[in-house]
Amino acid sequence: MNGILELNWINIKSALIYGLLMAIFAMLVQIKQAEELTKVDWGMIVSSGVMALVTATISVIKNILTTDKGNFLGVVKVITPTEK
Repeated sequence: MNGILELNWINIKSALIYGLLMAIFAMLVQIKQAEELTKVDWGMIVSSGVMALVTATISVIKNILTTDKGNFLGVVKVITPTEK
């Protein structure tokens, strides 16, 4: 874990995983709604990718604003602290 206003590689990798999972889920939903791959609205697929990028960015912001004790902005517990 990191202190407030600090990041480490685990935080960045976690954000990328969130974004990737969001993109895959959104694309699968779009393909399911189209019922055929040839009828997929590619504009919506691009929009899904943008939303995945937003998700990853929000995850990084949350990690930047979370303390070593797992409190968001030092107030709300969002992560269970790990034993060292």
